[in-house]
Amino acid sequence: MQSQNQDGPKAKKRPPKDHYNKWMLKILDSIVPFLDAKDKVLIRFLSEIPALDERVLDRVKGLAKDPERVTLAVNALYYLVLVRPPVREICIDAMVDLWRNFEDAKAPAAKLLKKLRPDVLNEDTPLPPPIESVTTPPSEDSKEGLPSASVKGEGIPRTPNAVAAAG
Repeated sequence: MQSQNQDGPKAKKRPPKDHYNKWMLKILDSIVPFLDAKDKVLIRFLSEIPALDERVLDRVKGLAKDPERVTLAVNALYYLVLVRPPVREICIDAMVDLWRNFEDAKAPAAKLLKKLRPDVLNEDTPLPPPIESVTTPPSEDSKEGLPSASVKGEGIPRTPNAVAAAG
């Protein structure tokens, strides 16, 4: 006789990893709404997870939607960068994503990205205007940087007091 599963021949068996991930994400989703900005529960929970992936990091990044919990999200990612070398790069990528997409996360994320990935901070910084577009220095015959009024119709419009002072 052939041995059959207790659930029948058509029952699907999930790999243990998928089963674990399903319930781990459910637990994470259920605790996230109750996290306080100063709570260390999230960091403790993330440190105990055997394997981190993008789905977990997406939930951590989702904390940055609440301005009060931005610091918690950044600190959790930084903690993972420090203590979990296998996921270091995807955690730094998540921090870069926070820096680019969440205005409230720019300052705390930039402070850490300065150490971790400084080239990212330089790529989005606006460049200074080219030297040619900067106003030219005042000519030697003008006084105190004001445009010269030697040509009629150019420069600052003249008032009767300015004409008397110039003359």
